[in-house]
Amino acid sequence: MKILLISGHGAGDSGAASIFGVEATETVVMVQEIKKALDGYADVSLYPTDRNAYTDIHRGGLKVNPADYDYILEVHFNACVQDIKGNGVTTGTEIFVTTTESGISVEQAIVNQIAKLGFKNRGVKRTNFSVIYKCKQAGTSAALLETCFIDDKDDMTIYNADKAAVANAVAKGIVEGFGLKKSGSGSTGQASGNTGNSGKKQINAKCASPDAFIKKIAPLCQADYEKHKILPSLKIAQSCLETGHGTSDLYIYASAAFGIKASGGWNGKVFRKKSKEVYNNVETFEESDFRAYDSLEASVNDHGEFLQKDRYKKVVGETDFNKAAAEIKAAGYATDPGYTDSLKKIYNTYNLGQYDSIIPNKPSTDAQSGTETAGNASDGISVGSVVKIASGAVYGGLSGTRGKKVPAAQCGSKKHTVAALATHKGVKEAKLKEINSWVAVSSLLAAGNATASISVGSVVKIASGAVYGGLSGTRGKKVPAAQCGSKKHTVAALATHKGVKEAKLKEINSWVAVKYLNLA
Repeated sequence: MKILLISGHGAGDSGAASIFGVEATETVVMVQEIKKALDGYADVSLYPTDRNAYTDIHRGGLKVNPADYDYILEVHFNACVQDIKGNGVTTGTEIFVTTTESGISVEQAIVNQIAKLGFKNRGVKRTNFSVIYKCKQAGTSAALLETCFIDDKDDMTIYNADKAAVANAVAKGIVEGFGLKKSGSGSTGQASGNTGNSGKKQINAKCASPDAFIKKIAPLCQADYEKHKILPSLKIAQSCLETGHGTSDLYIYASAAFGIKASGGWNGKVFRKKSKEVYNNVETFEESDFRAYDSLEASVNDHGEFLQKDRYKKVVGETDFNKAAAEIKAAGYATDPGYTDSLKKIYNTYNLGQYDSIIPNKPSTDAQSGTETAGNASDGISVGSVVKIASGAVYGGLSGTRGKKVPAAQCGSKKHTVAALATHKGVKEAKLKEINSWVAVSSLLAAGNATASISVGSVVKIASGAVYGGLSGTRGKKVPAAQCGSKKHTVAALATHKGVKEAKLKEINSWVAVKYLNLA
């Protein structure tokens, strides 16, 4: 498992300070100590401690790719109580995740462990702080830890007495939350090629969390869409269900992500195991041979080929998740009568609709209700975007105006600026600066040269300073100035690489992030 630790503030920004310490100094101490404590449990990296991640984001972006990690923790210290003399009571520790984070068991474990040292447990809270929000957008779960209050004598007495103990508590929470095992202790998360207790050869390591598995499988499912036209969110949901989010024997030893039986003329490798089947509403367990593969990519491709059979014709090309999930069950993919409901639950829990953004002109979908909503693709909308409100939109937020129609005068050609993004009652919404109100992102249209409207066949121009994408050695290298500016290019394909939506441009046969493109 790969973990990134970020020390808050620094690079000229001291953060909070008191007679007991300076935040920017103590966060560096903490990440270094946490890294030591996690040694042997995970592959831990530190964000450059001479930099300020918050400043980096607002000046162009982080100096690392968040998608390269399985979990990211940003360390801070709280302030504003001014308890310099001490009142005998700690103000405590707390941790923040984004509003779209699906699970908080790791974060609960972290603050629970810190609280055992004598700090008040202020719990897990949700706020879209810049750094962790950016990381979550890239597909990686992230949290911001407020270790304790730097201006509370009671807090800092405990902290300064044994800083390593506080760091060890954080590390213990991470280990406990993810169920990590130290190298050589019999962990099932061995490197590919090692053998498990049964002597079978491992191909994949057991995934530490559902998010880690989705991060691994999603790009493969998106790339497969162009070839087989199977909705990415459906493929991802099926793989999560069939593999237990990357924890099953089929996944670990057979690299099989979709539980396809080895029948019907299959001539490849097989893996024999017991599976639950339901016949006439009666559950039974039976041994069966399943298709086995040398790689996850091969499994994803075979799933696409398998669904080209005539009985799955209503699944191929379907872009509505609910319909696709119902049709694949109706066609006999699984015997479990609750198969469709299980897929829908996974889809809603992990907001899988976001991975369908690669499909040109696909209406956005509300993850909770599964109903289509009006408007062009909204995945390119972020804080600072200039947008227009689609006709018929209603107010969001949590006030009494929720559900009331936005006046026609504010819709159509009138432009608005996105001041904030959040999820309210399962709906992703944007707060618009000019009207100081929330509106569902699905009701917004990006104004001007919107990257959200770029699709296969679009004629575009590359913005100055763009870099190559893709997965080759040119990734990250600057696109020559001669190819930027007024020169026109044609979008030949769209895909997501390392969490970045990119377009393959026909004239230069190279990938470039969609964010660098403008419609010509």
